[in-house]
Amino acid sequence: MPDPTITALTRLIAAFHGTEPGAVDELIADEFVLHPNALLPAGARGPAGLVAAYAELRAALPDARLLPDHLISDGSTAVAHVVLQGSNLATGSALDTRMLCFWRFAGARAVEAWWYPDTEAVRRGLDQPAAARHRPLSGQEEQVRQLVGRILNEYFNEGRVDVIPELFHPDFTIYAADGSVMHGHEGAAAYVTAEKAAFPDLYWRQEELMVDGDRATLFFTGYGTFLGEWMGIPPNGRAFTWVGNATFYVRDGKVWQDKLVWESMRFMQQLGALPEPQAQQVDAATAARAVEDLHRFANTGGHEQAPALTELVAPAALGHPGGRPDVVALYGTEQFRSWFDELSTALPDLNVTIEQTVVQDNLVAVRWTATASQRGSYQGAQPSDDPVELTGASLCRVDGDGRVAQVWFVPDTAAIDSLTSLQAA
Repeated sequence: MPDPTITALTRLIAAFHGTEPGAVDELIADEFVLHPNALLPAGARGPAGLVAAYAELRAALPDARLLPDHLISDGSTAVAHVVLQGSNLATGSALDTRMLCFWRFAGARAVEAWWYPDTEAVRRGLDQPAAARHRPLSGQEEQVRQLVGRILNEYFNEGRVDVIPELFHPDFTIYAADGSVMHGHEGAAAYVTAEKAAFPDLYWRQEELMVDGDRATLFFTGYGTFLGEWMGIPPNGRAFTWVGNATFYVRDGKVWQDKLVWESMRFMQQLGALPEPQAQQVDAATAARAVEDLHRFANTGGHEQAPALTELVAPAALGHPGGRPDVVALYGTEQFRSWFDELSTALPDLNVTIEQTVVQDNLVAVRWTATASQRGSYQGAQPSDDPVELTGASLCRVDGDGRVAQVWFVPDTAAIDSLTSLQAA
């Protein structure tokens, strides 16, 4: 049985997309407060305020999508690790950032929320003009890029069969990841129709698109919910994500071949067709203590007061800046140790305070506040002795030995500015 707060949070995300128009009035309390953040500097109050905040974001990013990577709850606070992706029509730039969002519930309604986006990513996406490409595309390559963009958005994400003759060559062939082959416009229609019947909300998020002559390779993450039969597998109603790539070959201005590859085993496990590996379990108290101790490890004297770093961090632990799973800034105990040593040298009075901890299974989310003064050089930034106060949030996966194996951390990068290179990593 899904946690009611997870169900409510899923509906509030759907309300952002306009598919659950009554969810805000039903699930947001009159006394609700969304605390100010980089996306919504004024925050929001009450159901009407959240509706207005959603409208403000959609006005700035008309095609915005909120895509959940993780949803956890302790019964009273639900936490979403989400991608916010959208295009700023005014500047031509794209916003693509991870956020950790905490929603506190009293009964069936949310009464308070904190959003932690990557503030520098938000600033670039909302305020700065689009960056120039690394390599200027030729006229032909630009046409290929635009064609693949239409296929991604109109064919895969919207499921439109009416655009198939415009986008696909009559001799089109699609090679699916399961080994099946579909041919012609009829095959293209059959493929996307079956996909949308099984996963009505399926959305392919572009991770990277590379164009070379008449060929383009799209790396994507797919998000969806398994609501209809797929390849004989009965639906389980479960949300899933999977990663893959599609290589498109263009002829006469249209795609004539599409070769799809994705992580089939993980995908089938999420659909319930294959058993999932059983992770070694850890009790909630141990998981919470490991994560809180890791965050306090950077405090003045924290090295002496906390357990040894080898007891807190797994040997192959991953640190993801800005909450981004596609970027690893820290790998393994020694890189975490070097980072903490650099922090303690540059910020000798650093103090991290845990504001809230939410635990579900082996995932732990924390909201935190930190204060410090830069008194030593840090990754090229010279000492300023200026005091800094910043907020942030982290989501951590704890292994069966009670050590942190993965950290998605989202600090207020605007507040610390050049003191950190995490956003640039």
